[in-house]
Amino acid sequence: PYFYSEGPIFMTHATGDPVVPYQLSQDIVDRAEAIGHPYERFSADADTHGLPDGLFQTEYSPGISVFQAQVNWLDSFLVGVQETGID
Repeated sequence: PYFYSEGPIFMTHATGDPVVPYQLSQDIVDRAEAIGHPYERFSADADTHGLPDGLFQTEYSPGISVFQAQVNWLDSFLVGVQETGID
């Protein structure tokens, strides 16, 4: 089976999140880098927990929204899982 701990990580985290400290996502990034685990993080310059209006339409990279970046990220891994037959 394809266990949760083996999957890639895509995080969207507000730098001023009042509920979950931003440092926790940095700890995950540090650990992922240390063990070579695939990850990507979008840091939103916001003081909120949850998704502020329009966040997914924010530009992640030139011409790519945060939403599309997440879809592309999932596609890159799920297509590989489907092709190899991993459950």
